[in-house]
Amino acid sequence: MNLLLVKLYEEYKRKGDPNPEMKLTAYLTLVYLFLFFCIFLPTSEVVSDLYFGGNLKINSNVLVFILLSTAYIVYKFTYKRLFKEGKIRQLSKRYSTTTFPRVLLYLIVIVLPISLMLFGATLTILITGGEMFGYTYKGWINWRR
Repeated sequence: MNLLLVKLYEEYKRKGDPNPEMKLTAYLTLVYLFLFFCIFLPTSEVVSDLYFGGNLKINSNVLVFILLSTAYIVYKFTYKRLFKEGKIRQLSKRYSTTTFPRVLLYLIVIVLPISLMLFGATLTILITGGEMFGYTYKGWINWRR
């Protein structure tokens, strides 16, 4: 991931972007939010089914608050860690001799968030049951019943 971050940062700087730090931090925030949902969705469904009999309903206002607070915390943490503490400069020096194809870089940048989103949804369906690709799954939680 460090190599990807450094090469993406260098690509933003090469293009002459006026604020590559904010773009990289925003991309990382997006990836971490999708990772959060990839973990949160299946976990909330399992907790709902095991402890609340499937009747746990999460208020949409609470969910939006959790989403925005998580985004803010991740944004501030990654910006502080990468740029204020100088971690990106250390990583740039370490990976300065490493070459990375631009096509592969852009492919990873595009595919990573999409694959995290799809993985979270697929895992949720496999755990709780549902329909996917024309097949109906009973779900791993429902196998015990």
